[in-house]
Amino acid sequence: MPSKVVNQEEWLQARLALLAKEEELLQLSQKVTAERASLPMTLVAESYSFTGPNGTLNLKDLFEDKHQLIMQHVMFEPDKDAGCEYCQYHLDNLPANFKHLYEANTMYVIVTRAPYEKMAAFYKDKLGSQVPYYSSFGSKFNYDYNVTLDPDVKKPVYNFKETNRKGEQPGLSVFYRDGDEIYHTYSSFDSNLDLLMPTAALLDLTPLGRQD
Repeated sequence: MPSKVVNQEEWLQARLALLAKEEELLQLSQKVTAERASLPMTLVAESYSFTGPNGTLNLKDLFEDKHQLIMQHVMFEPDKDAGCEYCQYHLDNLPANFKHLYEANTMYVIVTRAPYEKMAAFYKDKLGSQVPYYSSFGSKFNYDYNVTLDPDVKKPVYNFKETNRKGEQPGLSVFYRDGDEIYHTYSSFDSNLDLLMPTAALLDLTPLGRQD
């Protein structure tokens, strides 16, 4: 049994105490969300190169006709035939329908450094048909956005700190397009990617939790 058994009155008192903390956390979360939205932006000077189902594209192409782009960086090493299981758990949590995201002028894509042919073979039966995925293989994009770490290329930095990690790393980047100009607005790494997992948020409401 995950927790002790009490009478209704004791449960109510405990629940009210927790409610006060939940309301405090909600207020802080709303404040952080507002600060995140108002972060300054940096101009993306390079167009980079990606490969998709229709050949080579640049970063602007990934927006399609939208002004915002959310990009999930998935761990998939170029010399492997399968992507990361941890990242797949995140991908399994993606919504079945992106309609509301698109209506908010926002595109969502997946990018790995594995060649596109390997991605297509691996994700064929693992992603919904509306989830676009692209390869950045051959580009320095992953290195510039600190989701591929190689000390021979640049000093490894992950989650905005110097690190001894190497290889592919999970992450998320957000970009904004104004005409032909593209701006980097936000990045998140590691445990901060929990916001991509509604299953985990739902399990956090239960006494057994995530059962990791």
